[in-house]
Amino acid sequence: MEQLAWSYTHSFSGIQADLCYPLEPYLDSQQLWRLPVAELVTALLADWRAGKPVSLLAVKFHHTLAELSARLLKILATQTGVEQLVLTGGVFQNRLLAELMIQRLIELDLKPWLSEAIPANDGGIALGQAVIAGR
Repeated sequence: MEQLAWSYTHSFSGIQADLCYPLEPYLDSQQLWRLPVAELVTALLADWRAGKPVSLLAVKFHHTLAELSARLLKILATQTGVEQLVLTGGVFQNRLLAELMIQRLIELDLKPWLSEAIPANDGGIALGQAVIAGR
């Protein structure tokens, strides 16, 4: 894996506060960190019912999800001292979400890593399983 140096500045503007719903990660009754997903869906539905363009809703969804996730990762990094983060899973095949997350994590003084050689989706899981099986 190659550590990402932020190089999207000319083609990508990053998370914009006016495109984020005003939501925050929270601790639930069991003291586990959560993202307010139900509240995000409720806000999206309210905007949709108000006749806002679906393209705007898609942008607001991605910006809000990236911002919430980055904030939560910063909280967890502060609690654990872990600052290097590996971003993996099929969700990071979504270029917009991956780019938003990478930029925001760097802005929060975290060090995101994203695989370039191994797929972030099930292909990466299969490779890991093959490595373990081969031991």
